[in-house]
Amino acid sequence: MWSRIYDAELDRPYRISPIKSARALAKVLSDKEASILDAGAGTGMVGEALGELGYSKITALDLSSEMLEVARKKGVYQALYQGKLEAEIKGCPPNSFGAI
Repeated sequence: MWSRIYDAELDRPYRISPIKSARALAKVLSDKEASILDAGAGTGMVGEALGELGYSKITALDLSSEMLEVARKKGVYQALYQGKLEAEIKGCPPNSFGAI
């Protein structure tokens, strides 16, 4: 399964992108306690980068259960949901995130 080797396979060419994404969010969201939805979380690279910056209320959403299982092991997400980006997240009230 690609989910098992995804991080290693993309590490060199792609690893800077999640870090830059997290840093960009940090410039506009100073509240480290804000709830953040990592939409299209994959294996959790952005969530991991956000965690390293001190954010602690991160929720993952991804279509792939295999990718979410890898993300779960990183220990940075409060909750993980499998589903489509355009669909309602069951169990999450509307407008419950300070950033996506």
